[in-house]
Amino acid sequence: FIFKQAFSRNASYCRAQDDEYRLEVTTPLQRVDLFMGQFNNVLLTSISVFTKGNLTVANLGTAEGRFMQIVVSRSEPTSPHVSFQLDSHPVSPQVVVENSLADDGYTLVVTGKKITRIPLKGPGCHHFRSCSQCLLAPAFMQCGWCSQQCLRSPECPGGTWTQETCLPRVYEILPSSAPLEGGTKLTLCGWDFGFSKNNRFELKNTVVHIGGQICALEAKSSNKNKLECTVPAAKNPGFNISSSVSVGHGKTLFNTFSYVNPVITSISPTYGPKSGGTLLTIAGKYLNSGKSKRIFVGEKPCTLKSVSVSTVECYTPAQRLPQEYPVRVGIDGAVRDASGHFTYREDPVVLKIHPAKSFLSGGSTITAQGINLNSVCFPQMVITVPKLGMNFSVACSHRSSSEIICCTTPSLKAFDLQPPFVTKVFFIFDGVSSLYFDFDYVNNPVFKHFEKPVFISRGNQNILEIKGNYIDSEAVKGEVLKVGNKSCENLLLQSESILCTVPRDLLKSNRELNIEWRQEVLSTVIGKVLVRQDQNFTGLIAGVVSTSILIFIFLVFFLWRRKKKQIKDVGSDLVRYDGRVHTPHLDRLVSARSVSPTTEMVSSESVDYRSTFLEDQFPSMSQNGSCRPAQYPHSDLSPILSSGDSDLASPLLQTNVHIDISALNPDLVKEVQHVVIGADSLIVHFSEVIGRGHFGCVYHGTLLDNDGRKIHCAVKSLNRITDLEEVAQFLKEGIIMKDFTHPNVLSLLGICLPNEGSPLVVLPYMKHGDLRNFIRNETHNPTVKDLIGFGLQVAKGMKYLASKKFVHRDLAARNCMLDEKFTVKVADFGLARDVYDKEYYSVHNKTGAKLPVKWMALESLQTQKFTTKSDVWSFGVLLWELMTRGAPPYPDVNSFDITVYLLQGRRLLQPEYCPDPLYEVMLKCWHPKPEMRPAFSELVSKISTIFSTFIGEHYVHVNATYVNVKCIAPYPSLLSSQDNTDMDVDT
Repeated sequence: FIFKQAFSRNASYCRAQDDEYRLEVTTPLQRVDLFMGQFNNVLLTSISVFTKGNLTVANLGTAEGRFMQIVVSRSEPTSPHVSFQLDSHPVSPQVVVENSLADDGYTLVVTGKKITRIPLKGPGCHHFRSCSQCLLAPAFMQCGWCSQQCLRSPECPGGTWTQETCLPRVYEILPSSAPLEGGTKLTLCGWDFGFSKNNRFELKNTVVHIGGQICALEAKSSNKNKLECTVPAAKNPGFNISSSVSVGHGKTLFNTFSYVNPVITSISPTYGPKSGGTLLTIAGKYLNSGKSKRIFVGEKPCTLKSVSVSTVECYTPAQRLPQEYPVRVGIDGAVRDASGHFTYREDPVVLKIHPAKSFLSGGSTITAQGINLNSVCFPQMVITVPKLGMNFSVACSHRSSSEIICCTTPSLKAFDLQPPFVTKVFFIFDGVSSLYFDFDYVNNPVFKHFEKPVFISRGNQNILEIKGNYIDSEAVKGEVLKVGNKSCENLLLQSESILCTVPRDLLKSNRELNIEWRQEVLSTVIGKVLVRQDQNFTGLIAGVVSTSILIFIFLVFFLWRRKKKQIKDVGSDLVRYDGRVHTPHLDRLVSARSVSPTTEMVSSESVDYRSTFLEDQFPSMSQNGSCRPAQYPHSDLSPILSSGDSDLASPLLQTNVHIDISALNPDLVKEVQHVVIGADSLIVHFSEVIGRGHFGCVYHGTLLDNDGRKIHCAVKSLNRITDLEEVAQFLKEGIIMKDFTHPNVLSLLGICLPNEGSPLVVLPYMKHGDLRNFIRNETHNPTVKDLIGFGLQVAKGMKYLASKKFVHRDLAARNCMLDEKFTVKVADFGLARDVYDKEYYSVHNKTGAKLPVKWMALESLQTQKFTTKSDVWSFGVLLWELMTRGAPPYPDVNSFDITVYLLQGRRLLQPEYCPDPLYEVMLKCWHPKPEMRPAFSELVSKISTIFSTFIGEHYVHVNATYVNVKCIAPYPSLLSSQDNTDMDVDT
């Protein structure tokens, strides 16, 4: 409303007002969107309108170059019946419409520099994909349905063209099967159900047939894209029965529906607590048929969890009385009864748990005691950790008693928790939960590993002592200590150890049994146990008589053979102080070397890479690489044995070994894939023997790498490995050795596991053999600096092994190899180790294993325990070997007397050409206290300094003598005065 002032033209009469006001009222024009907002986000650049009959049609152009045609209506929404991309340029607002009333009318549309002529009745009907869309198009477009296409009548010469009706189309049926009894609500999804020209859904002419019977339609839940009907009972059961949807003038067939007969075969479990909550699994056939599932235990429904074709799962309801109840399954109109009943039992109650502690790594067996604990098949234990706000659930198992269940504690090692800490434990028995119990987690124990197998007997001596620290007296009772996969019994904790009894049923075993500390994730092997068989004295007297006769015959044969042999006398049995080796069999080995077909990788003093014999001294080998040591007469064995030792040569090897590799643990086989060499990549020259040892033979070999190149290698057979447990340990050592990469450590090329025969170790071929024989060769002239350099390389290799927490146990010059570049490589550890029957070994432990006593540290001789510090002692002896060019250590001391000799504080004397600083290093290596010996890193530093400052081309002769000929003990005696006096008398 606007008030506007006006001035009167006739204001001369006396009472006329000076001002007049006029009221003007304006009405705003309302904008009408005849397209009902569907083009709100489209920029229209062109609009032209024409009429066809009683229809008003608009031609629209957009800024993106799209042309559209739409019927304009005020009463109902419409959508474009023509829409296509005309050009990339905008449609110009300048449009020409010609002959709009005629059938050939057209419009001219301008886009950019192009003019396009478009028929007013549209470019065609092909863009309508369904019959309903085609028949609901504007009449002036003249579209009809013909052979599953929308065409104009002239375009359909051979088919039936119609503008009146559409046949329905079905693309999915849910469910696809129903029980024979029917009653299933069937849903059909598709198009053009109940089609009519006025675009209204009508069911009066629509009928669904299933197997020749009418499926009753439900109008309220049906529409043009979905039909719902109730399936009748089957007259002719079968799969993919013929079905159809008809609309009066035609019908559409489909055959994806089937009648089936649901069957219940079993239920599991068959019992549970009366409070319910048991997950009941019903097994059978066609249990996913139909639509509605109802499960009853007795008269109460079972809460459905999941359904599949063969199983149905539900949670049992609570019942008032503990007794048997029938199980019934209803599928739509079908009802099936299970053959077995479900039994309700009294609810379980937990009264106490034992032990109430666990180690941090878990794995402890917690025993829960109570009543009716066998009312549930699958009990669970839940540990609540308040500090983490987390629950840990584990499955429990039943023992023979109904009053006991056992559960294994989870590991909490991955969490940042400082033991000891308290948690809460409760148990779940399906629908029943127990009370909470306090439960503690404590620090892990530190068990000391056994250096050698422990012997026990079948009598009362079957008690194990396991030493360690931080052993909680209650947590250890959780069955964490296992012997042969059985719990160690009768645990008794002492100050720094725990005693337990080996189960009696394991005492019949004749193999090694692992002593393990079980944790949740893994088990740590602490040591091994061997059961000593009961001695049988039944034939003792007869055995003594027989043995006496055999010894007499053997001595006669020995004397006859000794007289017959024409062997050059090798001199006195007395050992002199010069640098030469006076083992009687050395000359024979050297002479054998001169005619042996094997090449330079040979030694006259050792086995493995380091020895060879005439081929005719050995029996023929089988193709799997097994071999036997030389079978000398007894008279020939005596020179081989060390002074004072009476050990015979090792027993003959097994020549036919068969190990089924497929029976190994798949996880272990997968873990060693990068170590294993395929049989097709390795060629073993069995006729070319490098050496023979206690565990097998060493052959020349050819390894084919990934590029097809041939690599000369050494292949070692391990015939002593005869069962799967040894093969598994063999593979684990292979994994460790494969990861050793250092220029002064002999690497492992791989291991080969043939289908037949013993395992094979593949090692690099060492051209110059072992270090001891190299320096003993009189044709070689190493200087003092060369020898010190060899020792420095060994120290570097041992420094690397020590950093890997690896203890060698047998470090000596004979166990170091020289390649073609004269690089020293520490060898004979892990898979490469062998046992030699030589004078520097002695049977000195309970297992009968050969030990290198003259290279062993004092504490190793006393306790049979080896550490990195004991390797330092052996390294000192190796330096002494280098400076004497391979002389045997302590040549005047019997192997059995070496411990007493060292306890007196006596050590090896300083060689003639050995520099004083280097001998001081040796003495530090031989300190009686292991902690006072230098580390290998310190040895590398000290020897490097000596090596870099040493000047001169001094050559060391093989027959070198000593500088300090006086027998001075560099360390105080650890023996009593009486012991020293006795020893002096003996020596």
